[in-house]
Amino acid sequence: MLDDATKVDLVGAVRYTKLATDTVVRIASVPVIVFPGGATSAEGSDSWVDAVVGARALYPDSGSLVLLGYSDVGGSDLTCELIGGVNWNFSKGCTAIFGYR
Repeated sequence: MLDDATKVDLVGAVRYTKLATDTVVRIASVPVIVFPGGATSAEGSDSWVDAVVGARALYPDSGSLVLLGYSDVGGSDLTCELIGGVNWNFSKGCTAIFGYR
């Protein structure tokens, strides 16, 4: 059971992914006739958008620390993300965030 200070948010979003590559292969033992200049290259890119759903939880302790957690799952053959951390409110209006993704 959650107390009044604990906050849980449900998240619905989209995740944009872009991949790009530019590759050059230099082959020293192949005759120059096969690969002019002794090299071949390839390049390409692709991008897409997937739906993502998840949740975020904030649990304040009695002092200046707030424990946080975030998790989501989405498309492109099932992507997921998990984040855990601590917010430290060391003065009014100033917060440091420590976490691991």
